[in-house]
Amino acid sequence: MSFSPLGKGAVLLHTSYGNRTSPVVRGVWVLEAVLGTPPAPPPPDVEPLSPDLRGKKTIREQLDAHRKQPACATCHQKIDPFGFPFENFDELGLWRTQYRDGGQRLKVDPSAELPDGTAVKDVAGLKAALLKKEPDKHTFSSGGFGTPAHLVGELFKVRTGVQVTHVPYQPSSAVGAAPSARFAF
Repeated sequence: MSFSPLGKGAVLLHTSYGNRTSPVVRGVWVLEAVLGTPPAPPPPDVEPLSPDLRGKKTIREQLDAHRKQPACATCHQKIDPFGFPFENFDELGLWRTQYRDGGQRLKVDPSAELPDGTAVKDVAGLKAALLKKEPDKHTFSSGGFGTPAHLVGELFKVRTGVQVTHVPYQPSSAVGAAPSARFAF
């Protein structure tokens, strides 16, 4: 049994659209919630997907065409490799080996090459690669993005829809005071 948040249904559902998966949304979630390195927002004048997707059947083929646009390539080279390993999970988090595309059955390819050159075959390979990654000591010590506290907050947001903000603990002078002094009722 795995206790990793990467394969949990709530995370997979949260990082999908209602009727399809999105390696981009899932990749951004890994970058933000797990690694603490959110990508830059897309330029305002960039189309969500390349306008000419004729003949592109899978989301990988569509994103390959999209990455050919110079304005899109830089960010998608960082985002997409973290999302493709999740493609074996459909939009509800159920395991699949083929896409449902009308009457056609198209094979899912969950492989990716991470930005550091690490090749992963699937989500298990991504988990292994992430576990080997050293945390950024500056970020980790500050309690910000990429820390266990941040990841727990992101998982709480996935489950409840409520954004948790990290507030460093500061002892209160009211700790020894009567309850009415410690709590606002």
